[in-house]
Amino acid sequence: MFTKRMLSGAMALALLGLAGSAQAVQLGNLTVESQPGEPLDAVLEIEDLDLTISPLLVRVAPPATYLREGVNW
Repeated sequence: MFTKRMLSGAMALALLGLAGSAQAVQLGNLTVESQPGEPLDAVLEIEDLDLTISPLLVRVAPPATYLREGVNW
């Protein structure tokens, strides 16, 4: 359960990086700070961010992404 939740969170963040301009941002390390059985608490480093190209938009993945991964929204 925890692994699926972590993978779906990482996938949502990766999709977020692909959704914007390909050269606008570089994603760094993802550090999971929560323990197994706890809600996901992670820190994602964002590098080479150029806000002059496009604004940074961070949001939760849509319910369809969770459904596809078999995780409750």
